[in-house]
Amino acid sequence: MTLRPAQGVHGLEYAPPYPPFPHGRSPWEFRFDPADHDNQEKTFLGETGNWNGDDI
Repeated sequence: MTLRPAQGVHGLEYAPPYPPFPHGRSPWEFRFDPADHDNQEKTFLGETGNWNGDDI
């Protein structure tokens, strides 16, 4: 199975979901949601594992 990069980061979302400063800098960060994460093994660049956003 070939991993699409989006599958490796599935379960990540922006926090806050809407930027408080739409025309300037926003204090965004990624938030991991384990309930939305794909826990299946995936293959990415020839390596197989249960990847998450930090791994990709």
